[in-house]
Amino acid sequence: MLTALVTLLAAGLEAPVPGAARAEIVWRSDHALVMERARAEGRVVFVAVDCDDEARCERFVKEVYSDRGVCSLAERTLNLVGSGELHRKGNGECPRLGSVSCRDHLRALAALRESHLGVNDIGTVAAPQHLWLGPTGDVLLCAPFELTVEEVAWCFVTALRKADPKLELEMPEDARAPKRLLFGRAFTPQGGDVLGRGLTADELEVELKRLKASLLGGGRIGAMGKILFTDDDEAVDYAQLEFGRSLMTWSGGDFLRRSLHSVGLLSPERFWVVPAEFADDDDPRVRAEAAVALEQLAAPRSYKVVKRALGKEKDPTVERAWLRALGAVGSGESGARKILLKAAGSEDDGVLRRNAILALGHLGSHEDVFERLTATLAEGGDADTRAAAACAMALSRDPAYLAPLSAAVEKEEGDIARALEVLRGADLRRIEATVRRVGRDDLRRERVFFGFETPAAEDSGEDSGED
Repeated sequence: MLTALVTLLAAGLEAPVPGAARAEIVWRSDHALVMERARAEGRVVFVAVDCDDEARCERFVKEVYSDRGVCSLAERTLNLVGSGELHRKGNGECPRLGSVSCRDHLRALAALRESHLGVNDIGTVAAPQHLWLGPTGDVLLCAPFELTVEEVAWCFVTALRKADPKLELEMPEDARAPKRLLFGRAFTPQGGDVLGRGLTADELEVELKRLKASLLGGGRIGAMGKILFTDDDEAVDYAQLEFGRSLMTWSGGDFLRRSLHSVGLLSPERFWVVPAEFADDDDPRVRAEAAVALEQLAAPRSYKVVKRALGKEKDPTVERAWLRALGAVGSGESGARKILLKAAGSEDDGVLRRNAILALGHLGSHEDVFERLTATLAEGGDADTRAAAACAMALSRDPAYLAPLSAAVEKEEGDIARALEVLRGADLRRIEATVRRVGRDDLRRERVFFGFETPAAEDSGEDSGED
């Protein structure tokens, strides 16, 4: 009976997409049937949540879902897309998402809200967001908001390996873990969040008109938060205008520093030009916040700005922040690797050395980085230096570090054990306190250390999100 059912499901779900002229993900039409088939065949389910006219969603539809590497990986999974908009009446193929009708993706979104998506206190779900579900429907991992093609590929391979540890599937060389990543749970927007996404083009136009008409109007901070979260050049232009106002420097720069921190926490990477303007500010506290914002945005285009700022910096309390930023923005730059490896081997300043070691965690699994971190963990001298190496391994999310971390835990628990928990799937928030201690840096990096401190295996069911 079960075999016959699977055969019927396969016949209905594997139909080729007529007239497909380019690579595209084949979306399935029925949530219940997909979950039944996933259980029967031991398949991973890929879930996408879409929203019309939201810039991040538009990029996924136009660029990511048609990327050949992503589509090749999606052939290994069963794929569901949920969208709340009706793009075409009737049962014809959706002109926006393809392979399914609009009624299908409307029904899929409703079913996903009931079964898998994180819904806040007023019924909001995040968009875009992507989940990879195990064959029994458990959430393997979730990545809300922006993702590059390389990050999507990393998520596919990681989810497929988690579902089948015996699977021999190579990780693409340029793949890397996303900035916002949760294992074992879906993302839930903060309470009271009515959007759970960036502004659409029309919504942005309304907000900009209102803000331009009133310098000190009520609700201004909340409106700016929405603009900072919106992936649009007009939003960036307005943010640059706002940060250029003298109003930003009131109260001894406190408001400016908080605003720069918000950019790092909320904004897509195209906002890097905003904190870059403050890389040479006279106030070292402002420069430090600019460095942290650039680290959190991790925009490759800001590499020259960060490298130049690091070279000019005379204050060691700010220099450590520029080292960390260099690792984040220079993950693809051999020059960044050279600078950080040299600093990570220096004995002149222990604090700067530990921050350089932490920065190496952003650089992936280059052979020289791997050798430096494993050697430091094994014989790095003081406990804080070894802890920095362990945390860098956790930041990398590279399973190649599981063996050296596991061996180190047998001799030393505490900080190193927490790093191992992260590499096995706990949230990066688990090591935040350790990183702040060994780096002697109290500036928060909520986006780097995304999630909750409690490991997924010990989670008691509380909602997920960032503070």
